[in-house]
Amino acid sequence: MKKMQRLFYGAKKDNNKATKDDLSDIGHTDELPIATPSHVRVATSDRFLTSSRLMEDDSIHREASVNPSIFKTVDQYQIDRGHSLPKVLLLFCGGTLIMKENPDDGSLIVNEKDDAINMLLEMEPKLQKEVASLSVEFIDNIDSSNMNPQIWDRLGRVIFDNYKKYDGFVITHGTDTMAYTSSALSFVLQDIGRPVVITGAQIPGGRIETDARRNFVNAVRIATLDRAGIFLVFDGDIILGGRAHKMSESKLDAFAPVNWSLIGEIRIDIRFSDDAKPRHNRPLRYLPGFDHKIAVYTIFPGFSPTELRAIIERGSVRGIILASYGSGNISYRFMDVIKFATSNGIAVVITTQCLEGATLMHLYDVGRQALEAGAIQAYDMSTECTIAKLMWALHRSQTVGDVQSIMHTNYTGEINIEGKLYGART
Repeated sequence: MKKMQRLFYGAKKDNNKATKDDLSDIGHTDELPIATPSHVRVATSDRFLTSSRLMEDDSIHREASVNPSIFKTVDQYQIDRGHSLPKVLLLFCGGTLIMKENPDDGSLIVNEKDDAINMLLEMEPKLQKEVASLSVEFIDNIDSSNMNPQIWDRLGRVIFDNYKKYDGFVITHGTDTMAYTSSALSFVLQDIGRPVVITGAQIPGGRIETDARRNFVNAVRIATLDRAGIFLVFDGDIILGGRAHKMSESKLDAFAPVNWSLIGEIRIDIRFSDDAKPRHNRPLRYLPGFDHKIAVYTIFPGFSPTELRAIIERGSVRGIILASYGSGNISYRFMDVIKFATSNGIAVVITTQCLEGATLMHLYDVGRQALEAGAIQAYDMSTECTIAKLMWALHRSQTVGDVQSIMHTNYTGEINIEGKLYGART
């Protein structure tokens, strides 16, 4: 059994933890393994650098499809800023957290901008006295069903531009598309050395029974700690951004990781698994851009391949995601249309309708033939991550081979291709 460490919020500081001076230096970069060609913008202390290749952080610990990490806590996990509080930037995107009821019919609607921001900042008055100094950047005030890739890019840009000014970032967001945003930002903000925490609520903040206060306070707490990455924080769970999935439309523990364990938990103390990476001073790489010209289909008995052929012939998509059966099985009827798509430069990604598990398309002949026809399997990525990653990949790809290379690269722990242990073929 691995030794459990304790992380007490506000406990005695450890002299080995990151200091304010450490955090101010982001001009140094470590050489990382090369993954796939792309244009990269790198933040340094005084200029942008360009690189011809996208680099993979291959330090993510990978095991089989499910990672059985044991939570560990540390003696002290706050960054040392002397007598001042850590600085956290709130990126305001709206959501249920600050919604109000329509007096006419009781439906939830977005609040007025100023009222919504004031509601958020007044949710816990002690937050700015005891936890962090907060600033607000207004991004939008929307129901998250209206989220789009342009907002993802803007979120990334604001974080990139303010990276040296703040110790952490919190994004308030509606729950419906929160997992899409956490996945997308995992690719836009490469090799991030500070915490970006996304949170929201199931019950509006103005109600007495709301979960908004707890989630918001916990998100700010995590943003001040010595851990780096894109995290979704909800109901005491800390989830790696690229693994998050909304499990329930009404439960307060609405989110869970797909094919992975929690990256951390908030109890009376805060605990992280071994997979949670510490802050670092390597430059942040900002890689915006999504091609939304994709189509997502759920395969079902009787679904006709002619519909896929029609959308391919219209030239309206560059990528197709097929949610197939089991381990990536798909009817022989689709083999010709997969070949037709790939021959026309359209990437076909096969994922599974199962919430747990992975596509291991070598296991059955129908899967093998789909691979031979040119299909790209999603392995154990969540649906939200597969969609966001495909759009991101298409923006920086010229060929189906480029897309496959990016889709099968592990950037932040969002994918395992260890199906090879079972004889998988890519």
